Formats: sequence, C-alpha cells, structure tokens
Amino acid sequence: MKAKPDIELEDAFRARLHDLDGVAVTPYAALRQRASKRRSSSRAFALAAAAIVLITLGAIVGDRLRESRSVMPGSAAVANSDCGARTSQLDASGHLVGVAKDSTTILIRPLSDVRSETETWFDWYMTGTGPLAVYAESAGGSRIAPTYSEPVGQDSFLVRFPLPTAGCWQLHSERSGGKLSGDVWLQVLAPGASAMSPNYANVDCSATSWRDPAGRLIGTTRDSTAILVTVPADVRAGIELTFNWQMTSGEASPLIVYAQFGDGSRIAPNSIARVGPDDFIVRLVFPKPGCWRMHSDRIGGKLSGDVWIQVLSTR
Repeated sequence: MKAKPDIELEDAFRARLHDLDGVAVTPYAALRQRASKRRSSSRAFALAAAAIVLITLGAIVGDRLRESRSVMPGSAAVANSDCGARTSQLDASGHLVGVAKDSTTILIRPLSDVRSETETWFDWYMTGTGPLAVYAESAGGSRIAPTYSEPVGQDSFLVRFPLPTAGCWQLHSERSGGKLSGDVWLQVLAPGASAMSPNYANVDCSATSWRDPAGRLIGTTRDSTAILVTVPADVRAGIELTFNWQMTSGEASPLIVYAQFGDGSRIAPNSIARVGPDDFIVRLVFPKPGCWRMHSDRIGGKLSGDVWIQVLSTR
C-alpha cells in the first residue's frame, strides 16, 4: 500500500526537475543566441573596417606610384627622358619658374640648349640674402655641384653645370642659409637630339654682362685676371665687328678668343692683334643674332673668363 505514494512522489519530483530545467536552459539558450548575433555583427563591422583600410592604402600607394613614375630610376618616364608633370612652367620671358614653399622667387633660364656631356650656362634669379647654394640631382638620385656660380647682381647669378646624362634633372637652390629654397625640373637632351622647346635656344640675352663707367663690358672670371671689352654701339650679325679687348695676365702671353652661341656652335675671330701688354684688337663676325658668350683665356687657359653680348639681326 505504500508503493503508490512513493510512485506519485517520484513523478512529482521528476516534473519539478523538468520545470527547473526549462527555467535554467531557456535563459542560457537566449544568451547564446544573443551572443551569436553580437559576434555576427562584430564580424561584419570588422570586415567592413578592414575593407575601408585596404581601399585607402591602395589609393595612397597608387598615388605614390603615379607621382614617382617621372622620377624613379628605370621607370618609363626616365627611360623616355621625360620629366612628366614635374616639368617646370615657363614665364612670358622663357624663364623656368621655381617651386618654393616660402617667400622666395626663383627664375632660371638656360643660355643654350641643355644637353648632356656639355656644360650649360644658366641665368639664375633668386630673391633672398647671402650667397646662392645650388646643386643638380638626377632621377637616379645622384647629385652634382656647379662648376661655376657667381653673382652678377643683387639677386642674379651666372651658374654653369656639366649635366652628364640626358633625362629629367632637378635644379635645387638655396639662400639665406637654407631658410629660402626651391626647385626647378629641367629636361636635358641627349647629344644630337632635336630641341623639344625653342625656349631653350634663347634669342634674348638676359645675362648680358655689366658695364663699367666707361661703358666697357666687364668679364666674369674666377681667377686673378680682369677682362674689359669695348664693343661697337651697334652689334649686328653678318658684319665684321671690332672689339678693344683688355685682359690682364702678368706676363707676355697670347690671347685666345672664341664666341659660342646658344646651340653650342662656336666661331673664331678673323684676327687678334696685340696693341699693348694686356690690350688687343679682336675682329669677328657673328653669323646670326641672339645671345653670344665671348670666351677668352691666357697663359694656356690658366686665366680665363667670359662676356655675354646681345647680337641684333642684320638691318
């Protein structure tokens, strides 16, 4: 008779356990479902953020590659001798306009076609104080210093570079102890290549030499010599011109003279006659108008200098 109450008690106990199990399991299942939803949302957010980062990095790398195409060694731009978008703009006078991040103004003009394996003279204007510091840097990163750099005015300089290879070159200049600086990107032609821009074969001679109080052109030198040249009032192509040429040397040595045009061509004088220890009469004919550099040296080239002159067209 006692078995029935035990069975009923056992059934009641099992039912209670089932109820408790439902109470315990239901919240756990709900929590798992919520956690699963949160993990899914976190994964979606992380994937979206990663995609944005990858897209941004790809854009930055692409911009850097595009910017470097014109200056990276071995790139198509360098192989084609092309400065690309970096090529400096020309002002109305044919000067290359420098790019600066300060108050300075830089204007540079080659006085001839700029070709590799030959020295090129530059009319270099840069505002500021103190001496001019310059260098040229190739697309490959090699740098060269000028072989000549002298002031010809408050902010004007004559600079000579022997650019060894064709391609894109960066001309960097500084003044005021480096506080002012800027750059010009210049296309250097290979020997024999045709000029891509007539502005490099300049007709106007903005670097025309200064004159002393007597009106003589003052030569630019880097040694102990002094050069003073008296020129005719009307200097025109195709006519024999007579120059009174004074160049000091300190000893009896001959005078050597030649004139060089912007395209690199040279002419020799028709005659040179000595009229004093350091005074000479030089006669020559300029075959065409434009800017001419008249070079002279003595003592076997130990003393040398240059005068720039503007030659007008024949009447």
